[in-house]
Amino acid sequence: MPYLLLENSPTELAEHADPGLRRQEFAKRLRTYLEDQNFPEDKNLVKLVPTLFRITRYYLRTKKVLPRMLKIVNSRDWLTRAKLLAQIGGVELPRLRKRFIRKARRKGTMTKAAALWTSRELKNLSRTLRLAFNEQLMECRAVRGLTKPPFDSQYLYEVRDFLREKMRKARVEDIDLMVAGCAVAARIFSPEEAVEDIVSRIPMRMSRAKRTFTKQAERAARSGPIPVLYVGTQNNG
Repeated sequence: MPYLLLENSPTELAEHADPGLRRQEFAKRLRTYLEDQNFPEDKNLVKLVPTLFRITRYYLRTKKVLPRMLKIVNSRDWLTRAKLLAQIGGVELPRLRKRFIRKARRKGTMTKAAALWTSRELKNLSRTLRLAFNEQLMECRAVRGLTKPPFDSQYLYEVRDFLREKMRKARVEDIDLMVAGCAVAARIFSPEEAVEDIVSRIPMRMSRAKRTFTKQAERAARSGPIPVLYVGTQNNG
């Protein structure tokens, strides 16, 4: 991978963070919560726990480093890097490459070969800068997307979406109770909070999250695909 690409991107920070929760502990908390609420015994719950824990682990890891991730993409250094990549890769290198191509057309054989070789190297470097610029842009969008809707709500939304897919015959109330149990296991809510208060918050959070996701999708459709940094000289070989 070209050296200019992000080696330690903000979104990769979560992969190395400690979630502070192990699978056995998560399963025990979830099971205890559901038993306290007289949740009907479901033999399939054991099969669902591994995936529920993977979703929870990602949530806990990301939430732990999210402030650091935001600090990176909002920093002056991050913005300066993006401007530098755009300026060099989108303006200066294409302009310089055109000069070498013009010289290659007017000079002798050896000079022409050197000019064309330099031109190709500049093109390769421009491609590297384009990749680095667009990777940084996607990283920034990904990190900021973790805050809208609130990341807790995104977690609840994903858990509920998974459970609705795997438990299609279950009552909505039972699914929401399981979502609440996962939230308690993930320490979004404490077990001491009234179950009615916890369960009542789930649909409200889901509704808000869905509205936000819908707005984001509409905005993305209007803005089109992620812009690619233009490095020019496409018609010059």
